[in-house]
Amino acid sequence: MSDNIDVEVVMDTSQQVTLKLFFQELNQYMLTTLVYAKYDVNEKLELWDYTKYTEAENQIKDQMEQLEKINHRSFD
Repeated sequence: MSDNIDVEVVMDTSQQVTLKLFFQELNQYMLTTLVYAKYDVNEKLELWDYTKYTEAENQIKDQMEQLEKINHRSFD
């Protein structure tokens, strides 16, 4: 693993692993999810419901971070 990338396991289930990668040189992070979908239809639905929820949650976090940046600039 590169010394320039920090890796944090955000979620680890039987069907997926979500990692937060922080790129030190860029001072940016990326969330990535590796998926192993099971054959059972109900378990697949559970996975996709979780995936949709996680995506929506991350969009909200990103929007909040954007607003915080705007607010900090307006007070500088």
